[in-house]
Amino acid sequence: MEICGHFLSKIITMNKNLKEIFKKDQKDRFNPLFNKMPEFFIKRDAARKNKIKEMFKKGILKTGRDYYIAAMIFHHGLNISDAKKAVDFSQRSFNLGYGKARWLYAAAIDRLLMKKKKKQKFGTQFFKKTSKSKWILYPIDPKTTDAERVQFNVPSLEEMKRMVKKLNRK
Repeated sequence: MEICGHFLSKIITMNKNLKEIFKKDQKDRFNPLFNKMPEFFIKRDAARKNKIKEMFKKGILKTGRDYYIAAMIFHHGLNISDAKKAVDFSQRSFNLGYGKARWLYAAAIDRLLMKKKKKQKFGTQFFKKTSKSKWILYPIDPKTTDAERVQFNVPSLEEMKRMVKKLNRK
């Protein structure tokens, strides 16, 4: 009984660590300096990715939520390898029944396609060419339907276009 309690306590601690990694990641994303000092945040992102890799190797990622957090950390990565991990982890997450992961899977697929200089499938990714330019929706494969988007909790293409317009009004 003592060993079981110790093991459970270790899993709960690790999940708390994952939660803390996620909080720090999200806090960085909303920091006003995020776009002005990218090199500072890139180093922090790399450290978080390394922690997630270590947890994955040790078999600590267990639940859909664990894989969701791991996917989100890699979704913010800079290269194709990171994007592939985000796709893998988000797919594991929704296969384990974590509902939020459906949207993240679609966004990770789109980010991977973007990094490969291909049209995105779902339409989740938009960007600015420069800090002073307007937001634009990254090109989208016209074969993807709104019915497919719904399956992954992605708004319709028209809703995404409205969202981009709203961002540009701010």
